[in-house]
Amino acid sequence: VEWYRKAADQGYVLAQAQLGVCYSLGEGVTQNLAMAASWLRKAADLGDPDAQYNLAIAYRSGSGVKQNDQFAFQWLLKAAAQNHAESFDDLGDMYFNGVGTPRDISEAAKWFRKAADQGVLEAQFKLAALLSGGVGIPPQPAESVRLYTLAASQGHPWAQLVLAGLYAQGDGVPKDMVESEKWLRMAAVQGLSVALYNLGCYYKRGDGNLPKDPAIAVQLWEMAAQKGYGMAQLISGAARKMGLSAAPDLVRAVAWFKLAADQGKVEAQIELGTCFMHGEGIEKDPVKAANWFRRAALQGDKIAQLMLGTCYVDGCGVEKDLSKASKWLSKAAAQGCPQAKCELATLYFLHNCDESVINAPTALRLMKESADEGWVLATSFLGPNLLMGTKVPGDPVLGVKYLRQIAQKGDLTAKYWLGFAHLHGIGVAPDPVVGVRLLQEVADQKARPVSANAMATLSMAFLSGKGVPEDIAVGTNWLRQALAEGWPVAPDFMPFLEKHGGETLTGFHVELAVEVELD
Repeated sequence: VEWYRKAADQGYVLAQAQLGVCYSLGEGVTQNLAMAASWLRKAADLGDPDAQYNLAIAYRSGSGVKQNDQFAFQWLLKAAAQNHAESFDDLGDMYFNGVGTPRDISEAAKWFRKAADQGVLEAQFKLAALLSGGVGIPPQPAESVRLYTLAASQGHPWAQLVLAGLYAQGDGVPKDMVESEKWLRMAAVQGLSVALYNLGCYYKRGDGNLPKDPAIAVQLWEMAAQKGYGMAQLISGAARKMGLSAAPDLVRAVAWFKLAADQGKVEAQIELGTCFMHGEGIEKDPVKAANWFRRAALQGDKIAQLMLGTCYVDGCGVEKDLSKASKWLSKAAAQGCPQAKCELATLYFLHNCDESVINAPTALRLMKESADEGWVLATSFLGPNLLMGTKVPGDPVLGVKYLRQIAQKGDLTAKYWLGFAHLHGIGVAPDPVVGVRLLQEVADQKARPVSANAMATLSMAFLSGKGVPEDIAVGTNWLRQALAEGWPVAPDFMPFLEKHGGETLTGFHVELAVEVELD
């Protein structure tokens, strides 16, 4: 350093430039950014391109001088005039971002091209990106691929990652998962977290020449997660929760979810809230659960808005507040969430919510939309209620339509109501054969309470001869089975049996009236 100083004091420009670097880095002297800028300015004024470039960087960052992007731009131009390659790249950045000069994509591309032609990897990558999408300039897909390949071949990890994606999608190159895996592995070996994550996904699916190996996938995801990559933290948590490569480990899952949630990953915030709500891998805490749902909901996520809304409905983790429930459920419903539409409608139908919050026509519309969008609970609600005209205005034909949709999926309650409808000709032409068959199928499942209701309905049909030929013996048998399954019957039903010649049933304590709950 002393020899640099002596030479610099005598006006040797290279010594002045090098002394500025020493002060900037604290090499051989105590770091002094102001002194570094002073010596760099002396060398820059004498025309040294490296000093001009380093002085520009100082002005960009405000290191030893007052930050000034315009001064930085001017010094970069001076260095570039002397064919300084790194200055070309930095000028491209300043034109692209409109820093120190008006934004000009064409000029940015021009300077990136100059730097790329001199082998600056970052410039090759940036120019490839510009040419791939035609951002402000005409796209040149073939040239973009050539530049990505050039930079990737020289070890640029992001170029390797992008090239892997192009081969995976067949974008500008023939689709080739083996070639994709090759470039992705190169980027992963350099420790690029996104590449490690994606390589894990390749092992999960068995892409390229790779075997399906969940254990390696989880290992790669956790390597990426340890580098702070939020998506990898989320998927690592999910893998540990479901036990993808080993027994489920909810404690480790929660730890990964927490890291990703702290980075603002909405899915992780919802997962963490769910873990707190159910005490999975962590002590149950509904208040913390609701808080995490709120953080995700404030980012506009419809599932989080749904979860927070239901917290207000149930008073779970928050004070019960149907108005706030309606607010959050409405936000989720507006984003097309069928479950939220169903929950919002139930505020009126099942929670007797004030009409200032939601009225009957809106509730019915939302419930129908939810059902039509495939939400089974909405379909299950509408089917019997439309059939019988309870809770909603009756529309038996539409009720049967909804009941058929879920009955086809094996829903016993829907089968029961379809049997009831066919037996009594509600919403369909009377068809006792179909009605009895459906009711018998439900009864045979011995699933309380719906099977007991089916047995009771069959009993009443045969005892009264409504829809089927009267048969006291068959009706009494179904009644015995219904009572054995826990079906309640009113005391005044006994004289009905005796009037029709049936034997008196004793030994049962009966208190409740014959009734089938619609909801």
